[in-house]
Amino acid sequence: MIRRAAAWSCRKGKNGDVQRVSVKDAKLPEGTRLLAESAEKYGDTAPQMYANYKNGQDVERYASAYEVAYSYGRARVKNYAVLENSGAASYLTPEQRKFAYETGLAAARRESAAKNAAAKSGEIKAGNVTLEGGKLGNVTLAAVNTAGLTRKQTASIDVARKVAEATGVNVVFFESQTDEGGKYLGMNGAYRDGTIYLDVNAGKNNVDIGETAILKTMSHELTHFIQQNSGQYEALKEFVANHVLESGDSIERLAQQKIDNDSTGELTMDSAMDEVVADACEMMLRNTEAVQRLANENRSLAATGSATS
Repeated sequence: MIRRAAAWSCRKGKNGDVQRVSVKDAKLPEGTRLLAESAEKYGDTAPQMYANYKNGQDVERYASAYEVAYSYGRARVKNYAVLENSGAASYLTPEQRKFAYETGLAAARRESAAKNAAAKSGEIKAGNVTLEGGKLGNVTLAAVNTAGLTRKQTASIDVARKVAEATGVNVVFFESQTDEGGKYLGMNGAYRDGTIYLDVNAGKNNVDIGETAILKTMSHELTHFIQQNSGQYEALKEFVANHVLESGDSIERLAQQKIDNDSTGELTMDSAMDEVVADACEMMLRNTEAVQRLANENRSLAATGSATS
């Protein structure tokens, strides 16, 4: 949902060029205004999104379908023809689907190039790992009781140290609290501003029941770090998105589930697909065959994957 009204609209000039005009200065029907507001999120390509709309199409369905096709391009799904039967995107004409997909693909390539350029300009510094807990927003995270760590937890922390050294990500371990019945409360993990927060009891339901899944949780959060700091993420996103399709599932369906379960109402289709990629990485980075396929396509990403296995 677009919450902020656009400061501009679009119209075609006498020579056929698409021009930006102020919404305040233009007398727009409600449908036209909604279309202009929906186009705002696409930045420099917003006028083209607006201009590709066909008279008679439902504006909300067009905007939703365009976002899906655009997100497929951003995810670098190789066979964009899948959009013909994808649900929402099937509402678009073939020309509209292709344009939205290629616009998303171009955006992904620009972001990848920018991240790679930034990475080359600076040296990666080893990240820090602490077991002292800390603060995440308004939540206080308790320090880890190192005397009570199991062999598996200790091994997982050692892996986290190696990942932090190799990637530059900071890792904060904490120990979740329990209720009167011994059930663990709170999150398993989170990523904020270059730091991964991990519960040493991640994956356990109860003090006496279940195994920890620290590395499983870390794999998910690490993809968010890669996304923010490396152009390699776009290659990872492309590989995972196509792997999901090859498995017979629908990346759009999985992303829509994320949106439906989002309590904030702020998750976009593009962000939801990032979450789907993160979920898929939890499984794929421990799948020998999948990692080997990834190695054949991108050696540096495979090295990151094997570090977290």
